[in-house]
Amino acid sequence: MNPADANRLRNHIRSLNEEAVWSLLLEFFMHQDINAAKVHATGEHGMDVVAFVDSGKDVLGKGYNVLIQAKKGRLGLDRWRKEVLYQLLEAPYYDIPHANYSDHLARRVLLIVTDTATPEAQDSIKLFNRKHDITVELWELDDLIRRFDSTGFAKRKLEQITGVGQVTEDVLIPPAVGESE
Repeated sequence: MNPADANRLRNHIRSLNEEAVWSLLLEFFMHQDINAAKVHATGEHGMDVVAFVDSGKDVLGKGYNVLIQAKKGRLGLDRWRKEVLYQLLEAPYYDIPHANYSDHLARRVLLIVTDTATPEAQDSIKLFNRKHDITVELWELDDLIRRFDSTGFAKRKLEQITGVGQVTEDVLIPPAVGESE
Protein backbone atom coordinates (compact mmCIF):
# COMPACT_ATOMS: atom_id res chain seq x y z
CA MET A 1 0.00 0.00 0.00
CA ASN A 2 1.36 3.41 -0.83
CA PRO A 3 2.08 5.84 2.05
CA ALA A 4 -0.77 8.21 1.11
CA ASP A 5 -3.34 5.39 1.24
CA ALA A 6 -1.86 4.09 4.50
CA ASN A 7 -2.17 7.58 6.02
CA ARG A 8 -5.72 7.93 4.75
CA LEU A 9 -6.69 4.61 6.33
CA ARG A 10 -4.76 5.41 9.52
CA ASN A 11 -6.58 8.75 9.90
CA HIS A 12 -9.93 7.12 9.21
CA ILE A 13 -9.41 4.46 11.88
CA ARG A 14 -8.20 7.05 14.41
CA SER A 15 -11.39 9.06 13.81
CA LEU A 16 -13.68 6.16 14.72
CA ASN A 17 -15.33 5.76 18.10
CA GLU A 18 -15.00 2.36 19.79
CA GLU A 19 -18.32 1.04 18.52
CA ALA A 20 -17.34 1.95 14.94
CA VAL A 21 -14.02 0.14 15.50
CA TRP A 22 -16.00 -2.98 16.49
CA SER A 23 -17.98 -2.71 13.26
CA LEU A 24 -14.75 -2.27 11.28
CA LEU A 25 -13.36 -5.44 12.86
CA LEU A 26 -16.55 -7.32 12.00
CA GLU A 27 -16.18 -6.16 8.39
CA PHE A 28 -12.54 -7.28 8.38
CA PHE A 29 -13.36 -10.79 9.59
CA MET A 30 -16.40 -11.09 7.32
CA HIS A 31 -14.20 -10.05 4.37
CA GLN A 32 -12.16 -13.19 5.12
CA ASP A 33 -15.30 -15.36 5.49
CA ILE A 34 -14.72 -15.66 9.23
CA ASN A 35 -17.85 -15.55 11.36
CA ALA A 36 -17.67 -12.75 13.93
CA ALA A 37 -20.07 -10.99 16.30
CA LYS A 38 -20.15 -8.01 18.63
CA VAL A 39 -20.47 -9.10 22.24
CA HIS A 40 -20.25 -5.74 23.95
CA ALA A 41 -23.04 -5.79 26.51
CA THR A 42 -23.61 -6.20 30.22
CA GLY A 43 -21.38 -9.00 31.36
CA GLU A 44 -19.10 -8.75 28.31
CA HIS A 45 -16.18 -10.08 30.34
CA GLY A 46 -13.46 -8.31 28.42
CA MET A 47 -14.69 -8.84 24.90
CA ASP A 48 -15.99 -6.41 22.31
CA VAL A 49 -15.87 -8.72 19.29
CA VAL A 50 -15.50 -12.46 19.01
CA ALA A 51 -14.50 -14.32 15.84
CA PHE A 52 -14.83 -18.01 15.18
CA VAL A 53 -12.15 -19.51 12.99
CA ASP A 54 -13.39 -22.87 11.76
CA SER A 55 -11.19 -25.90 11.22
CA GLY A 56 -10.97 -25.27 7.47
CA LYS A 57 -9.26 -21.91 8.00
CA ASP A 58 -6.92 -23.10 10.77
CA VAL A 59 -3.59 -24.51 9.54
CA LEU A 60 -3.77 -27.08 12.34
CA GLY A 61 -7.27 -28.11 11.29
CA LYS A 62 -8.79 -27.54 14.73
CA GLY A 63 -10.38 -24.08 14.70
CA TYR A 64 -10.34 -21.53 17.51
CA ASN A 65 -12.21 -18.66 19.11
CA VAL A 66 -10.75 -15.15 18.95
CA LEU A 67 -11.70 -12.83 21.83
CA ILE A 68 -11.09 -9.20 20.93
CA GLN A 69 -10.90 -6.11 23.11
CA ALA A 70 -10.65 -2.90 21.07
CA LYS A 71 -9.54 0.41 22.55
CA LYS A 72 -9.55 3.80 20.91
CA GLY A 73 -6.38 5.85 21.02
CA ARG A 74 -3.04 5.36 22.69
CA LEU A 75 -2.57 2.75 25.40
CA GLY A 76 -0.43 3.82 28.32
CA LEU A 77 0.60 1.82 31.37
CA ASP A 78 -2.03 3.43 33.61
CA ARG A 79 -4.85 2.67 31.18
CA TRP A 80 -3.54 -0.88 30.65
CA ARG A 81 -3.50 -1.53 34.39
CA LYS A 82 -6.75 0.23 35.39
CA GLU A 83 -8.98 -0.45 32.41
CA VAL A 84 -7.77 -3.13 30.04
CA LEU A 85 -5.98 -5.67 32.24
CA TYR A 86 -9.00 -6.25 34.45
CA GLN A 87 -11.22 -6.85 31.43
CA LEU A 88 -8.77 -9.20 29.74
CA LEU A 89 -8.25 -11.24 32.91
CA GLU A 90 -11.91 -12.25 32.67
CA ALA A 91 -12.03 -12.89 28.92
CA PRO A 92 -10.66 -16.45 28.81
CA TYR A 93 -12.92 -17.82 31.54
CA TYR A 94 -16.47 -17.04 30.45
CA ASP A 95 -18.66 -18.78 27.91
CA ILE A 96 -19.86 -16.81 24.94
CA PRO A 97 -23.56 -17.12 24.19
CA HIS A 98 -23.21 -17.63 20.44
CA ALA A 99 -24.02 -20.62 18.24
CA ASN A 100 -20.49 -20.70 16.78
CA TYR A 101 -18.69 -20.57 20.12
CA SER A 102 -17.14 -23.85 21.19
CA ASP A 103 -15.80 -24.52 24.69
CA HIS A 104 -13.40 -27.19 23.49
CA LEU A 105 -11.56 -24.95 21.02
CA ALA A 106 -8.51 -22.86 21.80
CA ARG A 107 -8.95 -19.15 22.50
CA ARG A 108 -6.81 -16.31 21.22
CA VAL A 109 -7.05 -12.98 22.98
CA LEU A 110 -6.40 -9.86 20.88
CA LEU A 111 -6.03 -6.35 22.19
CA ILE A 112 -6.43 -3.87 19.35
CA VAL A 113 -5.58 -0.19 19.85
CA THR A 114 -6.27 2.51 17.29
CA ASP A 115 -2.92 4.14 17.95
CA THR A 116 0.14 2.73 19.73
CA ALA A 117 0.97 1.29 23.12
CA THR A 118 3.67 3.00 25.14
CA PRO A 119 6.85 1.00 25.80
CA GLU A 120 5.78 0.68 29.46
CA ALA A 121 2.39 -0.76 28.47
CA GLN A 122 4.09 -3.13 26.00
CA ASP A 123 6.49 -4.32 28.72
CA SER A 124 3.58 -4.90 31.10
CA ILE A 125 1.72 -6.92 28.45
CA LYS A 126 4.86 -9.03 27.89
CA LEU A 127 5.13 -9.61 31.65
CA PHE A 128 1.46 -10.59 31.78
CA ASN A 129 2.01 -13.05 28.93
CA ARG A 130 4.96 -14.70 30.70
CA LYS A 131 2.83 -15.32 33.80
CA HIS A 132 -0.46 -16.54 32.30
CA ASP A 133 -1.59 -19.50 30.22
CA ILE A 134 -3.62 -17.26 27.91
CA THR A 135 -1.54 -14.58 26.23
CA VAL A 136 -2.62 -11.22 24.89
CA GLU A 137 -1.70 -10.41 21.29
CA LEU A 138 -1.31 -6.67 20.86
CA TRP A 139 -2.27 -5.22 17.48
CA GLU A 140 -1.42 -1.55 17.23
CA LEU A 141 -2.77 0.65 14.45
CA ASP A 142 0.04 -0.04 11.96
CA ASP A 143 -0.23 -3.79 12.65
CA LEU A 144 -3.92 -3.58 11.87
CA ILE A 145 -3.30 -1.67 8.64
CA ARG A 146 -0.70 -4.25 7.54
CA ARG A 147 -3.19 -7.05 8.19
CA PHE A 148 -5.89 -5.16 6.32
CA ASP A 149 -3.51 -4.67 3.39
CA SER A 150 -2.31 -8.30 3.28
CA THR A 151 -5.90 -9.59 2.99
CA GLY A 152 -7.12 -7.05 0.44
CA PHE A 153 -9.44 -5.47 2.99
CA ALA A 154 -7.51 -2.17 2.98
CA LYS A 155 -8.26 -1.63 -0.71
CA ARG A 156 -11.94 -2.27 -0.17
CA LYS A 157 -12.09 0.01 2.85
CA LEU A 158 -10.25 2.80 1.04
CA GLU A 159 -12.77 2.54 -1.78
CA GLN A 160 -15.57 2.98 0.77
CA ILE A 161 -13.83 5.89 2.50
CA THR A 162 -12.87 7.80 -0.64
CA GLY A 163 -15.72 6.77 -2.91
CA VAL A 164 -13.13 5.70 -5.51
CA GLY A 165 -13.79 2.41 -7.23
CA GLN A 166 -16.91 0.33 -7.04
CA VAL A 167 -17.89 -1.47 -3.87
CA THR A 168 -19.74 -4.52 -5.11
CA GLU A 169 -21.76 -5.34 -2.00
CA ASP A 170 -23.07 -3.70 1.12
CA VAL A 171 -21.71 -5.04 4.37
CA LEU A 172 -24.45 -6.20 6.70
CA ILE A 173 -23.26 -6.07 10.29
CA PRO A 174 -25.17 -8.55 12.46
CA PRO A 175 -26.56 -7.44 15.83
CA ALA A 176 -24.44 -7.89 18.94
CA VAL A 177 -24.82 -11.10 20.89
CA GLY A 178 -27.94 -10.73 22.98
CA GLU A 179 -29.51 -8.04 20.75
CA SER A 180 -32.55 -8.74 18.62
CA GLU A 181 -32.33 -8.33 14.86
